[in-house]
Amino acid sequence: MKQVSTRKQAIDAKCKDCAYDQSGKGTWRDQVERCPSEYTCALWPFRPVSIATIKERKAAKYDGMTDEQRAAYHKRQEAAKERFSH
Repeated sequence: MKQVSTRKQAIDAKCKDCAYDQSGKGTWRDQVERCPSEYTCALWPFRPVSIATIKERKAAKYDGMTDEQRAAYHKRQEAAKERFSH
């Protein structure tokens, strides 16, 4: 296993080591994203997933919000933009 320097790199390396099969279908990220160990692996919620999956999850979360939750979400987004624009 290669040497890692960050938490994300360590999680990526462990997930790749555990779930990747070179003869399997897809890249190591594809295979790790399809990992079935949701209830048996402490790293499962933190495993690497594709940008498309992240966008799908955000959209689903947003779609499930009430109008009040959406308003609060937009307020937080604007506050963050203001904070980081300086």
